[in-house]
Amino acid sequence: MPSHERTLRLLKSIARIEPARPSLKSGLRAAVAALVPVLVGQVAPVPATSWATLGGFLATVADKGGSYRARAATMGALTVAGALAAVAMALAGGWPWIATIVLFLGISAAGFARVYGAEAGSVGGLVAIIMAASVAAPAGGAEALARGAGVLAGGLWAMALALLLWPIRPYRPVRVAVAACYRALADQAAALEEASRRGEEAGYHALVQRHASIRAAIEAARAALGGVRRGRQGESGRGERLLVLLQDADQLFGTLVVLADTLEAAGDPGPSDSRSDARVEVERALAAFASKAHEVARVVETEGGGHRLPPIAWDEQALRAAIARDAREGGRAAAMTRSRLLHAAALLAQLREYLRIAVETAPALDDDSPAEAAPGEPAAAAPPGPKLRDRVLGPLRENLTARSLSLRHALRVGLAAAAGMAVSHGFELRRGYWITITAVAILQPYTGATVLKGLQRIAGTVLGCLLAAGIAAAVHDPLGLLALIFVLATAGVALLPVNYGAFSALLTPTFVLLAELGSGDRHLTHLRVVNTLIGGAIALAAIALLWPSPERDRFPEQMAQALRAAREVLARAAASHGSEREAAEAPLAAARRDAGLATSNAEASFQRLVAESRGAAEALEPLMAELTYTRRFVASVVALASSPGPTASPSRREELARFERRVGGALEDLAAAVAEQRPPAPLPDVFAPEPTDEGSGVEPAPTTLGTLFEAQLLRIARQVTVLHAAVSRAALAARERPVA
Repeated sequence: MPSHERTLRLLKSIARIEPARPSLKSGLRAAVAALVPVLVGQVAPVPATSWATLGGFLATVADKGGSYRARAATMGALTVAGALAAVAMALAGGWPWIATIVLFLGISAAGFARVYGAEAGSVGGLVAIIMAASVAAPAGGAEALARGAGVLAGGLWAMALALLLWPIRPYRPVRVAVAACYRALADQAAALEEASRRGEEAGYHALVQRHASIRAAIEAARAALGGVRRGRQGESGRGERLLVLLQDADQLFGTLVVLADTLEAAGDPGPSDSRSDARVEVERALAAFASKAHEVARVVETEGGGHRLPPIAWDEQALRAAIARDAREGGRAAAMTRSRLLHAAALLAQLREYLRIAVETAPALDDDSPAEAAPGEPAAAAPPGPKLRDRVLGPLRENLTARSLSLRHALRVGLAAAAGMAVSHGFELRRGYWITITAVAILQPYTGATVLKGLQRIAGTVLGCLLAAGIAAAVHDPLGLLALIFVLATAGVALLPVNYGAFSALLTPTFVLLAELGSGDRHLTHLRVVNTLIGGAIALAAIALLWPSPERDRFPEQMAQALRAAREVLARAAASHGSEREAAEAPLAAARRDAGLATSNAEASFQRLVAESRGAAEALEPLMAELTYTRRFVASVVALASSPGPTASPSRREELARFERRVGGALEDLAAAVAEQRPPAPLPDVFAPEPTDEGSGVEPAPTTLGTLFEAQLLRIARQVTVLHAAVSRAALAARERPVA
């Protein structure tokens, strides 16, 4: 790959905007939590105010929302652990080489905390920052205790601010998350309406690309609701209605996936001046759905009650009448297209029914009376969790092994921190703790994520230091400087969910200017740049040399899991034919969700692979095709499962069972080929009749059992053919032109 193309791809990765909204409220809280101790220190001789600033800021960053109990536990754990770490590291800092060993042990333990989950891992990472800062400034008994008290006071102030003075209503994060689901569904319906109107394959391809973000929104809402309800056992009302809305959103998502596949299969609607009435009616219904889903999102997000939503105006009978009218007027739509549009009418009726539940449920969110569950998915009480002893010791037993990714990562972070401290002491570098903090903040369990975050951190730090130098040269009034620091801190934390580089670019001048304000030294910007470069180099060396976990080794297994999950969807869909639809819906929905999550995991792995890739861009194309057509395969299978017709017909069940065996076997071989990075076996003829014994009198099962059913099988077979070609190209590319 030419160097300029590689550089351009790298710059795109660094500047990539995540699909998240800036969190202005979090930014304002963080700025207030950090700067109030600074103001106190400006007007009164209170010791360790800078440590209170650090404790308050980090405690606010640790607050990820959720129930009061969960948030208090997270912020409290950081506050107490941070205060103890500050004291211990201050006392150990007087003996540099002993301090290096203590720092290695402490930061390794903090990094190992991720075995208890993402929140514990986040707390461990923030405590590691306090360790690195405190060990760099040795202190005696009284001063060390004052430092710990400062961190404790700052953390308690942040907790009081977040939980008492500026409270978050417990269900607010869940309402926002559920509303985001309905907005995503509304946008998907609007995009589907446009794709249907234009009749371009690229429009339907873009719809598939959005599946991952919609699934991520639903799972984020599911996690937020679970976090809140864990602390509110046995309640009724608001939590149950939010659960109904979330279940309903999942059903709507699945139906939209099937509808998109059905409309794409129905073909080009034709020029705007000759399009059929039926297609126009489909698009009118989709536009109405998108508008109503946006209204549901608005009502879910707005608290206070008094909201009313008018009923849904669209009726599928108008579409059925248009289909019949088109047939009478000369059949502009062929028989196959008419059957698909009739299927679309049934799916739109299903969308209307699910949306009706949301329209009735959303305005009642502030009511605390019991709510009913969504159809087919009754809300069940959560099973009792494991005992405290198992929750504490279980993850330790599972991860105290050389094969544990978490243990390797913890040791890697500890060694990098110790190396950073050794370099700063050995070369007597000023503000050397910036080296250690940079290395600790950059290091991630995976190579690709570390490389990307390291480059974002370095680029953001350089830009931030330039900004800090300009501000320091132009602003000399302390109050004016504090006002600018407040704005920078607010914007930095608000942009953290969007881009880590932007966060670094704004937080760097925040702390550089605070350090200059406290020390009177106006020449710290170049130190920040140099120390960040050294810390980044140590982190990149650590991820390359110490138990590297390159994404090129992880992606094949993630992709294989996605293919196996897709095979399970096909098996569930085949089993649903001839069964009671309600009984078959729950297993199929669970398999579809598992496939969506597995594919999303593979897509996240692919993004990390792109970040670490140094090979030819052509080697990435087949991997993108594998991801895209796995999602399209699942969509086509779900469309098959929801198709109308004589599902109990023995001939159809036999045909589908034979098809499922052959396609399922092909998918299993594709999964194995991806995991082993080998070419797959040739595809079987999935429509060939079964061999029969001569003279048995048994005729082969027919292979065409109705136009819509046959077309759906052909469509699924085409998806498998494309997947087979992509896996074959990926194996060839891995052999000739490695992606990394």
